[in-house]
Amino acid sequence: MTTETDHKKALEFFKKSNPTLYNDTEQMRIKMLELEACTKNETNLPAKSIYVQGRNLLACALGVELLPEIEIPEEKEMTMDEINAIRIVPNQKITVVIVDDRPNEVQVMISVLESWPNVRVWPIIGEITQCSPRKTAGLLTERENRVSTICLLDEAIGQIKGSDVAKFLNELGFVGILASITSGEKPAFTDFHFGDKNKMAGNYFIKKFVEFINQLIREERQ
Repeated sequence: MTTETDHKKALEFFKKSNPTLYNDTEQMRIKMLELEACTKNETNLPAKSIYVQGRNLLACALGVELLPEIEIPEEKEMTMDEINAIRIVPNQKITVVIVDDRPNEVQVMISVLESWPNVRVWPIIGEITQCSPRKTAGLLTERENRVSTICLLDEAIGQIKGSDVAKFLNELGFVGILASITSGEKPAFTDFHFGDKNKMAGNYFIKKFVEFINQLIREERQ
């Protein structure tokens, strides 16, 4: 809950950071009404809360009534049984390849996939970093191109890059789904990115990973 002291501090910051708007009552009123309209149209609670906070800051400066703050309920952490229940089971056996150079960062992902019905896991960890991107791509296509395959690529894989491996896979006619599991920004070779592999100590992020794999399985079915 935002206190009166919080409002005063926010107003002081607003006054210092944007004095032009702060001293223009008409523009503040216009901005406030725009944000108010956004709060009415927005259904996503976190986004709605941000709109309300911005609107109320301007309302404080104008001396008008504040809107009630948006309460965002805490998401209850699911149990592993509940998480397993939301898994999509592929119609036929598929292979999920994990290409990374740090076993400790993907061990939880491997464990989750090993218990997934109709999913075979092929971890390529460590030794692949000594290969060239072209040789790595050749290894994958030679062994896996005859089955439905999801390939999860880290970006910085020792001396090679996941983006380069993806490039050669596409040139070799790889027919599977390419996805990124780098902790950095999503690379250009894919629309699918899971960036939380370093946070999978709790069920919240395991659930996010399961939802990510569900998305890839849906894509593979198309």
